[in-house]
Formats: sequence, C-alpha cells, structure tokens
Amino acid sequence: MDNDKRYNDFRQFTGTVMMADIGNGTMNIMRLLNGKPNEQHCWTEVLGVNQCVLTFRKQMMDKYGIDMPETVIEQFLRTGSANLARELLDNLTTIVRGYVTGLFDALRVHGYDARLMKLFVMGGGGCLVKNFGKYDPGAVVFVDDLHASAKGYEYMAQGVIWRNERLARKAGD
Repeated sequence: MDNDKRYNDFRQFTGTVMMADIGNGTMNIMRLLNGKPNEQHCWTEVLGVNQCVLTFRKQMMDKYGIDMPETVIEQFLRTGSANLARELLDNLTTIVRGYVTGLFDALRVHGYDARLMKLFVMGGGGCLVKNFGKYDPGAVVFVDDLHASAKGYEYMAQGVIWRNERLARKAGD
C-alpha cells in the first residue's frame, strides 16, 4: 500500500498518535486521539531545519574560521555524510544530534511518550531524525511524502465542512 493511501485517513489511527512536520522554519506538532485532531493539541515550535543550519555555520566559523557552504551542510543533513575531514564531520554530527535532541524535548513538552504512542515524522527535516536521532524504531514512523502535511490539513478541512453541513441539515429539520 502506498503512503498516499496508508496515511490519508486519520480514522485509522487508534489510541494516541503524535505527528511532527519538521520544515525549514518550524516544527508543527499535532496530537490525535483515536484519529481525531483537536485544535487544542496543535502547536508550532520554531525548531525548523534552518536553526540547525545556522548553528552549523556559526560554529564552523567560530571554531575553524570556515564559511561552510550550504550545499555541503544540506548533503550532510540528508545523508549523514560529506567529503570533509573527520574532525569537521564529528563536530557537525554533534551539532545535529543536539538539534534532534531538542526536537524530542519539544515533543515531550507537548505530551510525547514513545511508550504510549506512535510518532509520525514528516517534512524535509525527517531525515535528520532518521539519520541522527535516538528513537525506538517501533514507535516512530517516517512519512516520506513531502505533501503529507498538506493532505492531512485538506482532510481536516473536509471534515469541518462535512460536520458543518450535517449541523446545517439538523438545524433545518
């Protein structure tokens, strides 16, 4: 079954599920209970990948006097490797692991507990969690479809429309 069909219906998510969309500027978090989103359980944290990139660039300049090209940083973040000296790779690994730890800290602030729920990670920043994070593989699912969040919001909007139509019909009865 492809991701499009597998993750396109919130009703399939039973129990508590947390979703994290890690973008360039922010991480959007949503907690679902039995497939139902609740606007009180949606948060945005300024923990996008760009914050990690800025930290890389600053630390490389401060420590080594190197203006690290963004293309090298991007390759490292996507793949976990780059054609750099071991000392630089070790420093970059330490930085990104600290960033990913910060992501999980933010998730825990909003109720994430791997013992109680699955975490669905999506967005371009998901590769950082996949490549550098410490997580229970049985509790974390990576959604590689870059449009997954937009599809989820579309699904939620359709649900609101259907609910409003039902309420309007009931009011007209």
